Amino acid sequence: MTSSSNVTVNINVSPSPGFCIKSKLLQPGIFNSTQKPVPVTQGLKVFVNVAWSKDVPPPIDGVEKAVEFATHTHQVDLKSGQGSPIPVFTSDGRLDTDKAGKPALVFDCVYHSSLKEPGWKDAEFKSFLIELALQQIEAQNSLSLSRVLGTPNISSKGVLERRVVSVPATLFPPGHHYRALPDKTSTKKLIEEVADSSVAPSDVGLSSPGHTHSEDAVKPHDNSAPEIPTWTWRQEGREIRITIYVPKLTRAIISSSTLDLEPRRFILLIPDLYALDVDLDLSDASLEQTPFRVGADPQGTGNASMLKRARDLDIEGARAEWRVKDRCLVIVA
Repeated sequence: MTSSSNVTVNINVSPSPGFCIKSKLLQPGIFNSTQKPVPVTQGLKVFVNVAWSKDVPPPIDGVEKAVEFATHTHQVDLKSGQGSPIPVFTSDGRLDTDKAGKPALVFDCVYHSSLKEPGWKDAEFKSFLIELALQQIEAQNSLSLSRVLGTPNISSKGVLERRVVSVPATLFPPGHHYRALPDKTSTKKLIEEVADSSVAPSDVGLSSPGHTHSEDAVKPHDNSAPEIPTWTWRQEGREIRITIYVPKLTRAIISSSTLDLEPRRFILLIPDLYALDVDLDLSDASLEQTPFRVGADPQGTGNASMLKRARDLDIEGARAEWRVKDRCLVIVA
């Protein structure tokens, strides 16, 4: 049976506007869009929409404890591995323009609606929420944001979109209906489709190291030549997020796809279309010769070389999602 600590749930997040802050990039960087990583230049204006929703998890120990934590801590340092008792959902970035028509970048950061009142009344707590949002954006992207902030006279930059988000059930307090899901989801597979709020999840086959031989998992059909998909990874707090981009992905082929996830290796096979085998136990020299580089992102070897120096993948707590709309598979391990 799957333990409750490993169970994730899909929630529909419908944010309502709170306030907007304006920053800029201190140096060139890369942000994660819904399609692929996008390079951006130093000085680019960045809008951060701080929003509220009853759908995201509330503060772990309640609102009063959250305010007390912010008051005593003053600021959190996500880069050091320090956690925060205040969950925040941060969207991928999207390109927009400012009122002068110049390029700008926009992120949505959504907190539980119970934080709306203290966020407005308590200036110190509001500053804490802003800093937490900025650090979360930096942690999920290769960006460095200025702390010299502007406050445009708008509640949000652009329309706040409804999204489907997969989160650990343990982020919700005891007694919450999402915490009651483990018994119902004890057979839940590692991968599920999360395309948009109107599409139900669809499971995909998973092969564990004991069930599928790795060499067989990536052997293409005799009459086919699978492409090597582009992939990237990044550290999000204590989690490793791997995104594999599969432009030819459709819902029809999901059921025949397999993912083999091991502590030091991940293998994705979509018959006749894609095959990716990344073995993190190989030496750097061997990585240069591995098949997954052929036809793929030129930075594929660099990605593997950096990832192999991170920790092992967390197989017990791993989860993954097909994002059909974005044509990608996201693995969090």
